[in-house]
Amino acid sequence: MNERIHYLPSEYVMAYVHPVRFHFSSQECSANQAFVQHLGAEAFQYATEILDFTPARQVHVCCYHDVATSCRALGREVSPTMAMAPLSDEASGLAIIHSPSLDPMNRDTSRMMRILVHEFVHLLVAERSGSIKILGDHNRNMRISGWLNEGIAEAVGLQAIGAETRISSMAERFQMAQTVYSFESLSQQLDDLDHAVRSEAFVYATGAVHLLCHRAGGIRNVFDQILQIEEFFDPNDRCCPSRLAEYDR
Repeated sequence: MNERIHYLPSEYVMAYVHPVRFHFSSQECSANQAFVQHLGAEAFQYATEILDFTPARQVHVCCYHDVATSCRALGREVSPTMAMAPLSDEASGLAIIHSPSLDPMNRDTSRMMRILVHEFVHLLVAERSGSIKILGDHNRNMRISGWLNEGIAEAVGLQAIGAETRISSMAERFQMAQTVYSFESLSQQLDDLDHAVRSEAFVYATGAVHLLCHRAGGIRNVFDQILQIEEFFDPNDRCCPSRLAEYDR
């Protein structure tokens, strides 16, 4: 299995906690493995239950023991706190994180719960929409725009740690924003990991999804209707509260 998924180092060993397959270096201490497995299983259960969706694709989590290995496996420079979902194809989805030993942030239970839920939601969105995602493919086989994908993932991740007030704050900032982007430009900012205004784009995307939740009747309905929502908004439309208010489920 490790050889089939390019981003998994062949020397890593798998630990199966139904239904998630965790991959670790043999050098990873047992305490770190237990932390990741426990939190990962909890995060996966939360994501699938809140969205009421059980994936058919296998779900994998790789915990890189060191940055040299992750950079080599992913083919790019990454930080020791980086997490992402670099793969979701017809057979499997992969989320990656880094060892709790590399940075204290990786041992922060609340942060890692939010991040793992966020990445799992990306995998669920890809499968629900019939999309294929491979790191570096410029999202050419994604059927869902970046603003919707990231907005749903961020909203569910924040809900998982009880940060609803933070979501509401992001929605307020979005509604009061002076700068208005098109859906396409917002997605481009989110898809570029190094974009200067990517943090602001997350606020906009999460705020937009929050407003859609009111229109659609909750995050589960937004998830269920993602293809319908994607079709409703033209990429060149302005991503603003008045346009989002036109969505009619």
